Amino acid sequence: MSTGAEGVTAPIDIVIVDKSPLVTEGLRAFFRADGRIGEIAVAAGVDEFFAISTKRAFDVAVTGWVLGADSGSRILEAVADRDDGPRVVVYTGAPAANIPHTVMALGGAAFCSKTEPPARLIEIVVEVARGQMVFPFLEVRRWRSDRLSTLTPREMAFVAALADGHSNKSLAAEFGVTVNTVKFHLRNAYAKLDARNRAQAVAVFLQSEGG
Repeated sequence: MSTGAEGVTAPIDIVIVDKSPLVTEGLRAFFRADGRIGEIAVAAGVDEFFAISTKRAFDVAVTGWVLGADSGSRILEAVADRDDGPRVVVYTGAPAANIPHTVMALGGAAFCSKTEPPARLIEIVVEVARGQMVFPFLEVRRWRSDRLSTLTPREMAFVAALADGHSNKSLAAEFGVTVNTVKFHLRNAYAKLDARNRAQAVAVFLQSEGG
């Protein structure tokens, strides 16, 4: 698909990621009825998304935030390292107030709450395909004072994964790095968060996320 500031000139190919088959199939049917949308793939989780997105390129990925034991943050982290990765729209009903800040910090293109009508999600996908970023109003002064905003995208992804209960070993396996690399990034994150250990880092993360 050709995209850019001047508009979309071809159908938008998308991949939908959500742990709920009802959500993925419902969204696929809704998107299919819109003539601006081209190929639609679905994935039940992060690993399936990786398998699909390495076989072909998509313009936009629409992903949930809570993906079973996993998180949409890992999709954002992986896509950030790829020149050909899709632009990511996080579409979630998770109540944490700071998720849009986290999505933006991790390089996401847009955030849409599931309280919005599906038609709004389609418009956001079209805007993202045109090269726009779409977020609700963010309290920038609060964000700047938030210690999480000092983290790099990788540090943010690691701390978010810690909050989901992952160990250093599982983080290394999921992100394709060594355990020593995980420890290096976590040490840097702890210092920035003024946390002495993972429990304190997770507490800072959850407090910032509204949990």
